[in-house]
Amino acid sequence: MTAATSLPAAPARDPPELSWRVLGLLNLFRLLVPIVLLLVYWLGDEPRLVGAVHQSLFLGTCVTYFLLAFVFIALRRNRWPGFQVQAYVPVIVDVAALALAIYASGGATSGLGLLLLVPVGAVSLLGTPRAALIVAAAATLALLGQQFAVWTGGHASPLGFAQAGYYGVALFLVAASAAFLAQRLRATEAEVRQRDIDLANLAELSEYIVQHLRESIVVVDSEDRIRLINESAVKILGPEARAGALLGEISPRLLYHVERWRRRPDGAPVENATVVAADGSREIEAYFAPLGRTRPAPLIAF
Repeated sequence: MTAATSLPAAPARDPPELSWRVLGLLNLFRLLVPIVLLLVYWLGDEPRLVGAVHQSLFLGTCVTYFLLAFVFIALRRNRWPGFQVQAYVPVIVDVAALALAIYASGGATSGLGLLLLVPVGAVSLLGTPRAALIVAAAATLALLGQQFAVWTGGHASPLGFAQAGYYGVALFLVAASAAFLAQRLRATEAEVRQRDIDLANLAELSEYIVQHLRESIVVVDSEDRIRLINESAVKILGPEARAGALLGEISPRLLYHVERWRRRPDGAPVENATVVAADGSREIEAYFAPLGRTRPAPLIAF
């Protein structure tokens, strides 16, 4: 019997499959965003909603972002490099590409700053609270930096700084909320894993106790199949008596008493429920108790 072990630290464990799926959805986001931005650019009339200030920079950024999305998809499919690299390096690309697209579109007033909420929120679910706040701070600085560049270039009014600030506050709120939710989920997962360890240890303890009881115990299900038998009962019924075997093949006499017991009125004892040991050396009296309310009921034979 093994004792309950302490939980391993989270960094030592492989990331769950759900985390890789989140990265897959992020890569899909990276693939769709430049397509949508390019469609809005090409289908829009003057003045354009996006890419109005620096058209060549906007087009180049969208095309590069689109191609890098395919690279990230291929890396994620091969799961190389590691999870941490695939989680945070692409976010740097997200922040840089979207900041350039916002700059080329005239700053925060273009409304493209909302696109940063998706990668920042998703990565905040996958990492630590500290990493989430760092990512949110980097995205906010990128927003303010591009806004300063647009303003110094004479393409935006000072009011754009207020909108960039609003986006920054939203990024921090999303990152903090996602990090808090991730912590709660990890705590719940740790409790579930610890509970599984405890249940496994209790089951092993119960098995140990049952196997070393002096009394002979046989658990029989509703289909007359042995589900549990201890060492003492094996000595009586013979070496072929094992979990999964049909009781009638091991001991027809014991099966006969089981059927008598099931046909009796509730509470009525079964008389002369005796079984001869497999070696014929002794006669054993059996006692039965129900395990549940179904009919025919599983039972335990002493």
